[in-house]
Amino acid sequence: MLKIRELTTRSLFAGAFLLFVFATAIAVLLGLTRWQAIHLLPADWYYRLLGIHSSGASIYFVLFFNAAFLYFLWLKGLKRDVAFFGGVTTLLIMLSGIAHGVVMKFCIFYGQADPEWHRLMWLGFRHQMMISSLCAAIGFWYLLGKSAFDIEPKRGWLAIIAFILLALGGGTGGAQYLLSDPLFGDSWKTWNSSLGLYATTAALLLHGLVFTSSVRKVFLSNPCFVSLMLSACFVAGSAVLALVGAGYNTLLYTLAMSGHMHIQLAGGVSLAFMAFMYYIISDRLALNPKFKVIVIAQPYIFAAGIALMSVAMIVAGIFQVPAGHWDITFDNSPFPFSFGAASHFALLFIGVGALIAFIGLMMFVLIFSCNLSLKSSSCFSCRHS
Repeated sequence: MLKIRELTTRSLFAGAFLLFVFATAIAVLLGLTRWQAIHLLPADWYYRLLGIHSSGASIYFVLFFNAAFLYFLWLKGLKRDVAFFGGVTTLLIMLSGIAHGVVMKFCIFYGQADPEWHRLMWLGFRHQMMISSLCAAIGFWYLLGKSAFDIEPKRGWLAIIAFILLALGGGTGGAQYLLSDPLFGDSWKTWNSSLGLYATTAALLLHGLVFTSSVRKVFLSNPCFVSLMLSACFVAGSAVLALVGAGYNTLLYTLAMSGHMHIQLAGGVSLAFMAFMYYIISDRLALNPKFKVIVIAQPYIFAAGIALMSVAMIVAGIFQVPAGHWDITFDNSPFPFSFGAASHFALLFIGVGALIAFIGLMMFVLIFSCNLSLKSSSCFSCRHS
């Protein structure tokens, strides 16, 4: 039984770690391509890697990340606390997303793939998988906060209400891609682009308030603690930036939407994952001061890169720069069009932010690779003070 638990632990951690590194490494290539002065990749490879990055980060990494959280929660002992409700919410939303994916594949295999229905099922699958990873990241705040830093939520009932709101409204964000489709009526669009998103926004803000207000002692040189706090700032900050309202979302279906998503996932979820990995190797970090400066600086550098890249995406989107487009100069287009200098200036910072985040990622890989000899039996006894 012990060997099975050890094998499961190592498999989940290795899978999540490798997918996280792989998806983030591809991101720097995409960022340098959007930077028009460099324009690194040709069109075919840009779109190939864009698809790999998107599916790797928002589906496959999410599956391993959620499984690691649920398994870690089970190892710690199931108690009806805030982290437990986070696990229940994560599981429910993830199963709902998988159900959307199964229905989508079933319709394709049996020749019933109506385009509108297919898009609805695909977006329901992808977006609910991403929201489930947010719930898992928030669950890690409470679980690691209590295990490592004695952070007890002062108003746990508010956090539980926030998880309920996430379960009710978390899956509505995928509708932002369908607001101009003729099949769906005004009532459906209004609920999914405003009222449902209000519930999600309120939930994320409540979690940020409950968790950060419960912190009594600050550990600015502890990478696990810093990663948790930065994750909370990214998730709550992304709620403020939620683009609510059907008309406004239709107008800003641009790179701004990608910036909002990257604040949540590339920022909030990634930093929660890093906090989790730091927690696992915390005893070895305390004994190995060789990389002390790198360990302290890593979460700050990674967070700075993601913040710069995401904000630059939002600024570029405000100037109507399209999301996922290979070349905004339209050199070979029969209808010439050019974006202003401000748009290209914003794209420059997308590339710079991606490079800074990549440096932070390489620091994380260096730190973690130097601790591969850590035995899994000690992974769950680590405690920071």
